[in-house]
Amino acid sequence: MAGRIKTPKAELKIRGWAARVALDETKSPSGKLKAVVFERDCGATTRFGYQVSLIPSNENLPSGAGNVFTADDNHGAVVAMYIRTRWESDHSLVIEYPKNTRVFSKRNQLAGVSISYQTPP
Repeated sequence: MAGRIKTPKAELKIRGWAARVALDETKSPSGKLKAVVFERDCGATTRFGYQVSLIPSNENLPSGAGNVFTADDNHGAVVAMYIRTRWESDHSLVIEYPKNTRVFSKRNQLAGVSISYQTPP
């Protein structure tokens, strides 16, 4: 059974044993798309996953893994985990994440948007 718990800055969605918290949304310059950064928690025996999905601005975050980027803190190797998104144009998105992040998947293009990645030194 799915439920929703509203918090001041995020909406927690619970689907069975996985919970997702939207951490940030960044709309494209035209406002047609948005990059949603979210945290996924699948239970006590797994680490938090940090993910990005690219979706139409008028849609809610779908269930499942991020369709652009998925990563975690590499068993604590990243002390302050974050994911930042920045639109350079309607067709160019930049995703920034910390050094030592363990990346599971990252796409370079989706829905006509070129996606690049940065890791600060």
